[in-house]
Amino acid sequence: MQLEDTLKALLAACLTVFVGSAALAQEAEQAEQADGATDEIEEIVVTGARATVQSSIDIKRNSTQIVDGLSADEIGDIPALSIGDALETITGATAHQENGGATELSIRGLGPFLGTTVINGREATNGSGDRSVNFSIFPSEMFNKIAIHKTQSAEYIEGAVSGQVHLDTKEPLVYGKRLLQADIKLAHSPYESDMENGEDFGSRATLSYIDQFDFDNGARLGISIGAQVRDESNPEQEYQTTSGEGRLEACELTSFSSNALPTVTTGRCHDNGAGVSNDEIQALIDSNPNYNSVEDIPFAYIPRDHRYRQNTTEDEREAIFTSVQLQPNDRLDITFDFQYSERDQREMRKDFVFGSTQEDISALTSNPRTGVVRSSVSETYFLSYTTDFRRLEDYTGYGLNLDYALNDNLEFSFDYSSSETNRTETDVEMGLGATQNNLVGGNSEDFTVQLDVNHDVSGAAIATILDDGGNGFEVTDPTYFNARNRGRIRAREITRDNTLDAFRADLAWTRDSGAIHTVKAGVRASELQYISLGGLRDAPGESLFEDEDLVTPDGVADNDVTDAILANVLACADRSFPESGFLSNVRDEELITNASSGTSVSQYATFNFECAANAWLVNYGGLSGIQFQRGVNSGTSDVTEETLAVYAQADFYTELGGLPVRGNFGVRYVDTDITSVGYRGPITVEEYTEGFVVSEGDPGVEGYETDTQKSDYQELLPSLTVIVDLDDDLILRSGIFRGMSRPDPHAYGNGRAIQENDISNAYSTLAEAVNGITATGNPYLEPIMSTNLDLGLEWYPNADTMIAGLIYWKEFNGSYETVAQLETFDLDGNDVQGWVETTQISDDTSTISGIEITLTHAFDYLPGFLSGFGGKLSYNYADSDFEFEDQFGGDGVQITIDQETGETTETALIGILPPANLFGLSEHVSSTQLYWTSNKWNVQAIYNTRSGYMQQFGRDENGRIRYTNTTQRLDMRVNYKLTDNIQLNLEAKNITDEPRIDYRAIDGNTYQALTYGPRVFFGVKGKF
Repeated sequence: MQLEDTLKALLAACLTVFVGSAALAQEAEQAEQADGATDEIEEIVVTGARATVQSSIDIKRNSTQIVDGLSADEIGDIPALSIGDALETITGATAHQENGGATELSIRGLGPFLGTTVINGREATNGSGDRSVNFSIFPSEMFNKIAIHKTQSAEYIEGAVSGQVHLDTKEPLVYGKRLLQADIKLAHSPYESDMENGEDFGSRATLSYIDQFDFDNGARLGISIGAQVRDESNPEQEYQTTSGEGRLEACELTSFSSNALPTVTTGRCHDNGAGVSNDEIQALIDSNPNYNSVEDIPFAYIPRDHRYRQNTTEDEREAIFTSVQLQPNDRLDITFDFQYSERDQREMRKDFVFGSTQEDISALTSNPRTGVVRSSVSETYFLSYTTDFRRLEDYTGYGLNLDYALNDNLEFSFDYSSSETNRTETDVEMGLGATQNNLVGGNSEDFTVQLDVNHDVSGAAIATILDDGGNGFEVTDPTYFNARNRGRIRAREITRDNTLDAFRADLAWTRDSGAIHTVKAGVRASELQYISLGGLRDAPGESLFEDEDLVTPDGVADNDVTDAILANVLACADRSFPESGFLSNVRDEELITNASSGTSVSQYATFNFECAANAWLVNYGGLSGIQFQRGVNSGTSDVTEETLAVYAQADFYTELGGLPVRGNFGVRYVDTDITSVGYRGPITVEEYTEGFVVSEGDPGVEGYETDTQKSDYQELLPSLTVIVDLDDDLILRSGIFRGMSRPDPHAYGNGRAIQENDISNAYSTLAEAVNGITATGNPYLEPIMSTNLDLGLEWYPNADTMIAGLIYWKEFNGSYETVAQLETFDLDGNDVQGWVETTQISDDTSTISGIEITLTHAFDYLPGFLSGFGGKLSYNYADSDFEFEDQFGGDGVQITIDQETGETTETALIGILPPANLFGLSEHVSSTQLYWTSNKWNVQAIYNTRSGYMQQFGRDENGRIRYTNTTQRLDMRVNYKLTDNIQLNLEAKNITDEPRIDYRAIDGNTYQALTYGPRVFFGVKGKF
């Protein structure tokens, strides 16, 4: 209740200020009209931030649906450096931060998997295997309108429970004038200044051209083209911990009481292994009466490794957006648009790792009720990793749209679109281990290290080396990283290709009279294809230092002088640590202290990757000798999704009790077919008197076989929107609709590992080879369905003022559960049915409810300097009863399948980790914009905040819990109009250098701390 009272008081105060200001503005406007009734009216042209805020008011007021957005009259004038940054200023929207930029978008607390994005009304692909769009790949300068549609009508493309993001480029004939614009920015990152040979400055150049041509026969042609080239750097400093997989493993407790955790353990104590049985957990509960619930079981969540990472990122991008619009006559409009974007991102990661810190622990201190460890002493080894990571991603989209007026009341439209994203990721990792005695080619030894984590300053762990073997080990000395048994090079390449082709045809019939003034109907067909290729492969020389043998690609041992090779590798150490002030804003003292020598440092030995890797692989031709795992393998996802949708919708306008009432109602029917292809080695079935023997051949020699699974689903999506104009400036807006969000393409994967056997354990039936097999993905996944209610009240006292409040409620079945699913397989020509353990959308429903508040106002009625001020405040509160269980430590289900009968038995697994809420749900999200404008100046400050939220690991439906701490960020923008055609810009992001802190498994248990630093952009824009 205290929180609710505080919110009510805050809202009341804000409303009082804004209502009072709006009233003063109206009174001032009326007084001016009374005093100067006979004076000539002066036209006031509003520009800059004030114009953008006015546009957001117009979008919301003039829309039939519940929509929030912003637009700019001029291309490239949206006040943001990326689409993600712009979207975060819209009420109810917030983004996750990666590499210092906004990426995945959450709308009203619902994660990115519950929303969709369309570009010029068409779906867009991405390279992640999900349905969220990587907004960082699209330059904000190419769009002139961005909006989030929070309620839906039947004519909208299906697929959004949370909302649908609309990105629109400028139509040249609608723009109506010639434009030649050049926008050049210099980018500066202060973190780069702290780097040796750092590239302090980057660049971003955008060129736009729009023109129209009129022909003698009355035809009109419009063209627009924009191109952008970017070359920037995004330095990053990281602290991370890692953990294994599997249900939580019990520690052997050698000291334990009901009020504290053990101070000594033996063996591993982390989330890896066979798991804790229900009986063991119940025994802990029974033996400790002070703990009366599962959540109160005393345990410690101890990471497997601790890692410091110094990371330098190079980011090059190119983009082209173009549109050609032709109107041969006043009935026909033809538009062709094309978008292309390419991103080349390269990271050089230099890590120092404390390995296996969960073994032989002593002096453990922690919170016994949460499991958050504060400090521990363990036996660990030291590792140095250098990784060259590269991501190449390109997006191509185009479409042809035709609008034709068959007569004055009937219009036909046709649209064809194609979109493709291709992403290739490669990384080559070089690992070196440390020895205590500095003997070249020795083996790694354990060091005794104390790690202090999760203390007063939430961030990086502080390490103290208690025992270095008496040989003066220093982490900054590269010669100590010479352990033969820890040397390795690993290589990985993954390619994802996502294509989407679609067409739609629509008819719109308008009536000159009657409550229903427009009737629309249409059909849309689409085909989405997603495939992922490649994976992990050990590079040549993986066992370079093991047993003093150099192993060649054909497996033949080559007894070269490995100590000499190792010496050449170590000689490639960097002369000094690449960056000063490392992790300074997430630590309160030096990172690593050696107790025996008394030295304290926040740096470590690093290596020049190209030099060291080429020295390592000298007998294989250097780095060029690495051959990546390409093509299909058993983990490949190969999915095709075909959709057919039809809809009918009626738009109405009438009166009720003397009040104008408008809106629309309709229904959309969706039919979807899924085809998922799995790959495996050739299966051979042999029948003996003892039974069946099933074996899988080597796909590298014999090639891969395919196994295809198919599924389908049909859904009906009704919608209703009603708007009541209570007054000229007061609007009551409501919406109800049934929404649908599809599973991610990768989730439809058909990875199935057949269980091989031999004659000693022959199968009595072939179904035994299938029952209980390991499954990756589920081709039979069903969509997430929701029922949605929205009710809002909006007041528009003048062009600069809006006070809007809205409440919303959604009920949806967005959780996943473990199920046993009957599937059919082709085993050497035999159709075999068996039970597969996989995940499915649960029938259990959850709800989310919330409020949205938007306040905008300009103080132009104040005297002098003060008249230039204005602002916008948006706030969203969301609450949900959804529960997400950690895959390894939460409640779960263990399925047992009888190998002879196929009968399944489910056993509930008791978890010891509390469940998290929705992926991406922040209870509180706000964006505050304050601006000041004059004839020459435009100054804007944007302060975004969001409370902590769960950020799921990877793309697993049943995944591991990760929390991101409360975040806040301050950005600023200053524009100066030098002449009518030249404008100077200064923009700064993350001015206060806010880090991002993530927690693992338990809120407050630090998993990683990421710091990106502020970034500054200085630009010149010319319009001609």
